[in-house]
Amino acid sequence: MEKGIIIHNSDLNTEFPVENESVDVVTANGVIYYLQDSDNFVSEIYRVLKRGGYAVVSALNLASFHNIFALALGYQPFTLMNISSEKLLGNPFVDRLFQPLPLGPDACYRVKGFTYQGLSDLFETYGFGRESLKGCGYPPLPHPIGKLLARIDRRHAYYLIIKVRKNV
Repeated sequence: MEKGIIIHNSDLNTEFPVENESVDVVTANGVIYYLQDSDNFVSEIYRVLKRGGYAVVSALNLASFHNIFALALGYQPFTLMNISSEKLLGNPFVDRLFQPLPLGPDACYRVKGFTYQGLSDLFETYGFGRESLKGCGYPPLPHPIGKLLARIDRRHAYYLIIKVRKNV
């Protein structure tokens, strides 16, 4: 424990090894779409947060512009490219535009896709009040343009970042 920060490692599909209402802030960057049980994940965040506590969670956006474009062309969306553990299949642009995750039997695969509305609804279902929901990035566009577009149209940005609060 340094500077009051305690880190716990556990299987996020199960009960967290943390006491009820004992945590001020929970952050989870790029985790939720790998979990089998996102309901458990969100309800556990609610359980461990103190009243008025915050959670900040980010997720790849299944409804991002580049995924919509891929689907419109009949290709696999970039966010869910793991239809095979042996080879990247279904989208000829994936190697050119993005650094793919490793494949193989021990690789970690995304099992869910989230949209702006879906991510918001999931947290609201478990009693959270939404403080903000922002978008980040617009690949393959350059950063300055992507940053501007994500502010204008966060529902189609590359990443979604939700900040929620446990109701008091």
